[in-house]
Amino acid sequence: MMMKLFIWGALLLIVGAFGGGYFLGQGSVTGQVVGTIESEKTYTWTTAICNDQHQCIDVLVHCEQGKVVSLVPVSNLTQFSEIWNDPRAENIVLCE
Repeated sequence: MMMKLFIWGALLLIVGAFGGGYFLGQGSVTGQVVGTIESEKTYTWTTAICNDQHQCIDVLVHCEQGKVVSLVPVSNLTQFSEIWNDPRAENIVLCE
C-alpha cells in the first residue's frame, strides 16, 4: 500500500512539473527562444535546416544584432522520403 502511494505521488509530481512548465511557458514546449542575453538583439534558438535531397539536421542558432554568430548541430542528419515536403516557409530567416 505504501509503495503504491509513493508511486502515485511521484507520478503526480512529475506530471505537475511538466504541466506547470507547459502552462507557464504559454502552452509551447519548443520553438521558442532558448536564451536571451543582455538585449532582445542577442538570442539563441533551435530550428531544422533541410536540403533539396530531403535531408534535415537540427541546429542551435545564436544570433547577435540580426546576424548569425554560430550554428551548432544538435542532432544527426535525418533522411525523409522522396514525397516529403517541408511544411515551413520557403525562406527561413535565421536571425532578425
